[in-house]
Amino acid sequence: MNRISKLLTARDILLDVPATSKKRLFEHAALLFENEHRLERQKVFDSLFARERLGSTGLGKAVAIPHGRIRNLKTPLVAVLRGENGIPFDAPDGEPVRLLVVLLVPEHATEEHLEILSELAELLSDDTLRETLLTATDPAQVYRTLATWEPVRPCCLTARPRPPAAPLPSGDTAHGHDGPEPGHLATGTLQPAMAGRPVRR
Repeated sequence: MNRISKLLTARDILLDVPATSKKRLFEHAALLFENEHRLERQKVFDSLFARERLGSTGLGKAVAIPHGRIRNLKTPLVAVLRGENGIPFDAPDGEPVRLLVVLLVPEHATEEHLEILSELAELLSDDTLRETLLTATDPAQVYRTLATWEPVRPCCLTARPRPPAAPLPSGDTAHGHDGPEPGHLATGTLQPAMAGRPVRR
């Protein structure tokens, strides 16, 4: 079992979401986290949208990984949303996005946050798995697909000591400073994002 499947259940998966914009998809995601995890939907929406204003979380190939930091959240959470239709997302390949894997992490998460993003990017670069996620007929099938996937280099699933998180630089918000982006997708591979210039955090 991989790290991602430990962070969600089938109840955290919504298929055929009737959204026509990025904003509407984020609203559906925020409502899901409120209903399933008792998070305040406006805080979730604001966190996701603030991060998105820094640059698109679209990876290409119809998928995106919106993510944000939530104050007082104890452990990371993941949700999967699939829209009825693709929506504009400013993805690297210019294609609309249908599949969102949404990640929320505690306010001061550091290394673990980046490890999860890296594993999500690797997962979504698998052509066969990605196609299954885009065509699955029910949340249980989506969850089974995620649960049986194995990363090439599995991350440690047990807690280990970490140094204290460094304070955020002045002017950064807790939900807007997220670390390096995992990259964008090419067929069967993961390509570096924004080569030749600083990666947006």
